[in-house]
Amino acid sequence: MIRVYHDDEHLAGYFIGQIPSANRLTTDIWDMRRRAPTAETKVFKQSVRNYLSLYAHLLPQFRFYELDISVWIPVYFKGGAVITRDVSNFIKISEDSVCQALMLDDKLNLDVSIHKRNLKKDEQAHWVFVLKGRKAESYHDECNRSKALSFKEQVHNQGVGQAVPEISSRGGKKGKSRKSR
Repeated sequence: MIRVYHDDEHLAGYFIGQIPSANRLTTDIWDMRRRAPTAETKVFKQSVRNYLSLYAHLLPQFRFYELDISVWIPVYFKGGAVITRDVSNFIKISEDSVCQALMLDDKLNLDVSIHKRNLKKDEQAHWVFVLKGRKAESYHDECNRSKALSFKEQVHNQGVGQAVPEISSRGGKKGKSRKSR
């Protein structure tokens, strides 16, 4: 399941499921002396591509972008001990998948950040991305940064931005149909 939101500067998505860890992205093929993507990697990238490619036309056109990713996974055991998961292992596959689906060169992402959030009881693992357009390479305007973080919170809390129709698991649109361009 996915929800996609957008405004003049942002494109954001909410995905149910976990991002495969970088430790499980490839496997060795000894007879060919190379590494190949695992089945889990292929399925993840294809599902992100299937959903997001329908919304590539909504991507705001900017010279540069910043990508902010939040991953909701179990962080604590029942006894309160911390589960050791390296969240940086999720950056490569999530950035590649989002950018490929939106037909965006990931070299244009000047800032990529990822955040690990504790999964609450009775919640499914999920992740949220926000792709924000930037007009210039230098960027330290806290006002705009807080706007992007606020937008991410809106997406996670069932979105206040303009929601586009959900996509069913079979690839068809739900809700109102959109005119083709």
